[in-house]
Amino acid sequence: MDWSKGNQLNDSDKILTAIGISRLILQIGTSLAIYNVFFFHVNLQLNTHSTITLIGLVDMFCNYASIWLTTFLSVFYFFKIANFNHFLFEFGRKKISQRLETLMVGCIILALLNTLLFLSPSDMNSTSMNSTQHVNITSNCEKTATFVFLFVLANCLPLIIYVFSSVLLVHYLYLHISQKRNGDQTFSSPNLDKFQNTIKSMIFLFFIFADHVVVNFTVAMYCFKVNIMWIQFLKNLFPTLHSLFLILKTSKLSQQLHKLLHPITKCFSGETDLEIKNP
Repeated sequence: MDWSKGNQLNDSDKILTAIGISRLILQIGTSLAIYNVFFFHVNLQLNTHSTITLIGLVDMFCNYASIWLTTFLSVFYFFKIANFNHFLFEFGRKKISQRLETLMVGCIILALLNTLLFLSPSDMNSTSMNSTQHVNITSNCEKTATFVFLFVLANCLPLIIYVFSSVLLVHYLYLHISQKRNGDQTFSSPNLDKFQNTIKSMIFLFFIFADHVVVNFTVAMYCFKVNIMWIQFLKNLFPTLHSLFLILKTSKLSQQLHKLLHPITKCFSGETDLEIKNP
């Protein structure tokens, strides 16, 4: 809304907007997949139908885009909140502000590369082949050591970066709290509870992020062999929980949520008053 009014978005708003778009498309893709399974009994295996293949690839791309952008958001918050007297930290803080859009585009490119890992030359040509000639993606994964290595790297690398930035940020916040409790007045803190809640939030986000990586491995092993619907729901668990967390913890988003829910709550409260006055 700020963007539509011509206002300049700050750096965190730009990252949150990109995450929101990727997750919106991800939810649409998952909904279409579930719709096709329930109403048309379509198999979710890639290459069984060109439309399902396209939906699956878009779904995977948005999934990895969400992962990389979330990792980048964690790194961004680390450089904005923490304050270490080290030249590498100062260099990173300076570059992440100067190259924000470039780094976001880099995250999108990494997500695209992760998606292309699911396609081999035989997969790309298989849309014009008979269904008996289709090559199973899981069997390709087992036969190709390079594919396995790249797939593990694509899922574990963002998790490693996320953990590294989160641990450093938690360490800084813990040091901040300790010095505040020891009465070091030179180490200012606006609100001690705020930092403690931030540490708890980082721990919570780590667990749901790690669970999402586990789900990605499960999807690679099973999702393209049979119609396992619970995998589709698990795949969207992290984006949903993390989005709810961002809405509740970000003032602008929580205000928008309140504005959206206010007419609904007002409507229900009005009906209740009417029922009380006219029993």
